[in-house]
Amino acid sequence: MKDSAPNVVDCPICSREICFKRFTDAPYFPFCSRKCKLVDLGRWFNEEYSLDRELEVSDFEEPDFEDS
Repeated sequence: MKDSAPNVVDCPICSREICFKRFTDAPYFPFCSRKCKLVDLGRWFNEEYSLDRELEVSDFEEPDFEDS
């Protein structure tokens, strides 16, 4: 069985590298930690972020991701 290479992404809050093979390996994905996840949530609550269009029904459909 071929061992897949890990995925590497940067945390959108602090830019720390997150390395994982499965999404379950990164419990706060796409953030590196609970703290960064809460910072992002606080920015939404403070209206520092906003959506640029009205939401549509299709925005709420589950993506077809496969976690192997």
